[in-house]
Amino acid sequence: MTRGALVLLASFALCAGCYAKHGPRRDTGANDSGLDASVDARVDAGDPACPWLGPYRPCGDGCAHEPFPYDSCRSETEFCDLNLDLCFPVVNSDPRGELGCFVGYPDPHPQPQVPPTYCWDGKPCLAGHCVDDSICRIAPEFREGMQCVYSDGTLYENGPPYPDSCPSAGDPRTPFCGGPCGECPIFDYGESSLYFDPWPQSSCIGVSETRGLGICTFYQPNGCARGSVDPLDVFGQFEIFGLGLPACLVLLDPSKPDGFEDIGTPTMASSCRAWLSRFPDAPYACLDRDWNPIP
Repeated sequence: MTRGALVLLASFALCAGCYAKHGPRRDTGANDSGLDASVDARVDAGDPACPWLGPYRPCGDGCAHEPFPYDSCRSETEFCDLNLDLCFPVVNSDPRGELGCFVGYPDPHPQPQVPPTYCWDGKPCLAGHCVDDSICRIAPEFREGMQCVYSDGTLYENGPPYPDSCPSAGDPRTPFCGGPCGECPIFDYGESSLYFDPWPQSSCIGVSETRGLGICTFYQPNGCARGSVDPLDVFGQFEIFGLGLPACLVLLDPSKPDGFEDIGTPTMASSCRAWLSRFPDAPYACLDRDWNPIP
């Protein structure tokens, strides 16, 4: 089961209101992502029982055409999220990994038992899906209590204060992201790439209502965890292959004796320093292998 599937299963109960048949399929004007480019970022109330959410068409029981319950979604480019009863584009061929996020609705908080991942395209998260800011603004209208969620678990309200330009970070392999900085790149392992487990999942971490930029991180199965004794964790691997000094970007947790969560996500130390210098009030820390703040 994929990381995105775990989020979707845990996000919330099925919509009970989609009992009426959806009208004619709107397949015209579709772009390469499988979304209908002619649909604005708004809630389409043409069928009150089964509304569109911006470009995302309704699906699921009662919201699609007979005889197939989910044929409102294009089989090759979309799938029906049965928690939302909406079609979302399939993004499974990008080497940065599955485009999704481990935060969702109605419980927005990151899941500490798994390495946190978030949208590598720098966009906000809605129930496990990475969506445009315009969708986040209309989500509460679509369904009561539905809101986009940032990587730190805080809720989307008015949107981030994106800057006009993208500053440079400490290491080009883990640059700033979101807003004018855009997507995270594939982490460049250089000549050592053949030795690494192919888990290149990138994440843009840190954008919020008060921070218009995040920092790019990369996922590794033997990544950042408190008390790691694995010689091949991210610190051991980077030392062996001479890839520079990494750091664990970790959420603050007042319930812990030292104030740090138990699991973080790797980034490069110089980039982590640069991001925290820009946002000193961010609820994150840049930690070393011993779970101490990097100097």
